[in-house]
Amino acid sequence: MFRVVKEFESEFNNDKTADVQLIIEGKCIYAHKIILSARSNYFKAMFDSGMCESESSKITITDFKYSTIESLIKFLYSVKTEINDDLNDLIDLYRAADKYQLESLMNYIHQSICSRITCQNACSVLSEIYCFPRLEKSCLEFIAQHLSTIYSTPDFRNLLSGGYEESLTTLFGMLAIGPNFNNS
Repeated sequence: MFRVVKEFESEFNNDKTADVQLIIEGKCIYAHKIILSARSNYFKAMFDSGMCESESSKITITDFKYSTIESLIKFLYSVKTEINDDLNDLIDLYRAADKYQLESLMNYIHQSICSRITCQNACSVLSEIYCFPRLEKSCLEFIAQHLSTIYSTPDFRNLLSGGYEESLTTLFGMLAIGPNFNNS
């Protein structure tokens, strides 16, 4: 099995054997439709649908940075990715994993994102990830546990006035339950 994984890894960005090019920010990642389809339902649907992408050997991606898509595609080929220390890059990779329906990658980086949440950045992180329920819950749990410190930050006041009513309702529900909200 290890040898098979290594062989797949060696095919990553191989312009000699690739049958599709992903164009991001003017740069190219060479890939294989069969690997993309086998690992991602999004790509499978794209290539099986009869859409122009199924016939084309070039797919332009405009909603993510090159480094994000490179990490995502590396994960498809190797079942691992280099975790960047930058929280914004991790959140962007999580967004890409969500779009391309890669639950395993989302699981892989969930803990990395959560471990980088601090009292200083928790509210800004929440404003970036509130549309991802699992991450939102983890962030809200952190905020609930550290509310006495976070409450006095400018970001918390921005959160209160920023249209995050559902997240705040969940947070206040956690606080009402008390310290055992993790077990509910």
